Amino acid sequence: MFYAKNKAGKAEVSINFLIGNFTSLPFKTHEFDFAFDLGCFYHVPTEERTAYIKGVFRVLKPKATCFLVCFSYGNGVAWNHFRKAQIKKLFQDWFRIEQMDHVSSVEGDGIARCFYQVLMQRLSDDITRTGNGKMTNTSMFMLCTRLCIGEI
Repeated sequence: MFYAKNKAGKAEVSINFLIGNFTSLPFKTHEFDFAFDLGCFYHVPTEERTAYIKGVFRVLKPKATCFLVCFSYGNGVAWNHFRKAQIKKLFQDWFRIEQMDHVSSVEGDGIARCFYQVLMQRLSDDITRTGNGKMTNTSMFMLCTRLCIGEI
């Protein structure tokens, strides 16, 4: 975190850095307008993915934006390399996917990696769906090395 704080200081921006657990985010419900996940979701163990998604959903305001970047199947088969259909299925009950792009990037180690960039809008509390796709009136963030949340 020292590196991030140092960069923020040099850029003369005020950022509140926190370390926490995505299963119990220390934020109020509907607190943020935007969530940016740059490489956290693909580290979430399979059995905790729903908790992660519900946590992001909870702290975002209705109709807020979430931008997710995660590994794709283009990197080969692995538990955290996703296909488009998997991402849609995982997020569909809480977010409307506005755009999903499959991209590649040459990383600092010189290796090209494939990612999905996913732009989503949080569903309103009154139109969230249960796992069976039926509409309901019930409502349902992984602080990791690169998950950023904030107001816009």
